[in-house]
Amino acid sequence: LRGELGQVEVERLIESIRGFGAVEQALREAEAYVRRGADLLDGLPADGRDYREALEGLARYIIQRTT
Repeated sequence: LRGELGQVEVERLIESIRGFGAVEQALREAEAYVRRGADLLDGLPADGRDYREALEGLARYIIQRTT
């Protein structure tokens, strides 16, 4: 794309992206990464529990705020 897009072009582009299910697919992939990350965090020592909960909470918040 060259130059700046006008409001109409931006709205059409957003509709196209949503129409192809790209947003939903991206959210599914993000959720899978969060689950995988949470599984990996399970390996932290017991004294790292607070950090694990904070990291997992942050990741889930980021996904939830986009929906």
